[in-house]
Amino acid sequence: MRTLTVIASLAAVVCFIIYLNRRASLYYAFEDLAKRYLGLISTALTGNPRVVFRFRESVAQFSSHLRTPRGGGRQTRMAIDWPDRRFQLVLLRHGPRSFGIPRGGLGRFFLDQPGLNEKFEVWTNDALMCRQILSPACVWHLDHLANMSKNGFLFWRIRRGKFQISVGGHFRNRQRLGEVTAKMLDLFSQAQLSQQEGLEFVDEQTASVIEEMICPICSGAIGPDVVICIRCRAPHCKECWQYNGKCATFGCGAEKYVMPVAERNSRSNPAS
Repeated sequence: MRTLTVIASLAAVVCFIIYLNRRASLYYAFEDLAKRYLGLISTALTGNPRVVFRFRESVAQFSSHLRTPRGGGRQTRMAIDWPDRRFQLVLLRHGPRSFGIPRGGLGRFFLDQPGLNEKFEVWTNDALMCRQILSPACVWHLDHLANMSKNGFLFWRIRRGKFQISVGGHFRNRQRLGEVTAKMLDLFSQAQLSQQEGLEFVDEQTASVIEEMICPICSGAIGPDVVICIRCRAPHCKECWQYNGKCATFGCGAEKYVMPVAERNSRSNPAS
């Protein structure tokens, strides 16, 4: 009997050490996040870490949660101010969850892109604004976030001037937590950008031929070293982009670009 008590005590000590190690690794990942974004980290090793920092004109808060009333188990969440307090949106990924139908006068919204209604469920009080926000680029970020989730859980809500996005799992790896954080901020930026009047997005499946491309930074003709903004598809001189550090299109400001690849003919011209 005494031997069993000793074994049980040792097992309890080992489990407690493992728990502290996992909590410490989570805390240190959030501490690295706070340093990266020049923010503040709160709570002790025994609590749920939370990081607060300024992002553009808003204040972003990242936190980890063990369980919430909406289900999904362990979660990593971002909350940030949203300018329109009247607009409401609820988006969740299909799968095991404890959600009921959202209340508060919200109606079901169906996405235009094929196959997405089988993956996501959307509710809103303004279908026109919802359609504007859920652009193809925004849905692309959502899909990537869903793939980053450890258990497939994804929940996005805009309500009462607060933008909140949650994915399943705790991210103890610093690089992985940084990737999830960056993708959440990209989603927020894209959703805000979609509200800009007069700014239209290019369908990724379409292309057009332009005789002469003008760089929005130097106002000169773009030579062979051309880069394309990954968000609004505006062409830039590669050297000008590197100098400016981001897209020069008003209201965009994306920091990533792609380089077009010329299609090569598979057959050579026949000899004359």
